[in-house]
Order: sequence, then C-alpha cells, then structure tokens
Amino acid sequence: MVMRVRQKEMDTRNIYRNAESSAMSSGAQEDLARIPGTDFEKVPKLLARYIEFSEFKNADTSKGYFCAACVYFFEGKNQCAIVQGTGESADGVNSDDIAPHGMCALWKHLPAI
Repeated sequence: MVMRVRQKEMDTRNIYRNAESSAMSSGAQEDLARIPGTDFEKVPKLLARYIEFSEFKNADTSKGYFCAACVYFFEGKNQCAIVQGTGESADGVNSDDIAPHGMCALWKHLPAI
C-alpha cells in the first residue's frame, strides 16, 4: 500500500515536470497563468495563502513545510505548478516568483527518493 501511494505521488510530480518540459521543448511559450498540462487557471498567491519567510532564506528548505519540499515546486525556476508566481502574498508583499523558503495552504509533501 505504501509503495502505491509513493508511486502515485511520483506520478503526480512527473506529470507537472513533464508538462512543463514538453511545453518548453516544443518552443511554445508556456502560459504561466495555467496549470501545466491543463486548461485550469493557477491559484493567486493571496487565495493560496502564500507567504515567504525571509528568516529561512539560507536554511535547508528541502525539509519542512516549504515550497522547496513541495511536489508542485519547479526547483531552479522558483515557480509553482498550481500557484501564480506574481502577485500579492498573504502578508501583503508583491513578488515575481515562488521562493523556496515560502509556503502556502496547498502544500503537498515531495516524497523522498
């Protein structure tokens, strides 16, 4: 049962990464307002209750409830598969990306490989 759950999590993670890479490799401009591989719009930062914790900027964010440890986070691109990168966060701060040291209410654990 545990193996099936892990496999499902890995499949979910790969769907988002594959959708992003195929959009980029085809030369198409990725629509950053849509969830990769779907026609669904991404959730605004404010609605997702996204917030950044600057005190953890230099911490190991691969563990804990940070974006860097979330299945939806595109490592190295500072983007999320389901939350818009630009806009106002829950604490009123505007930024143009999703920080590894941020977190939101839609967080889903990135399984250990």
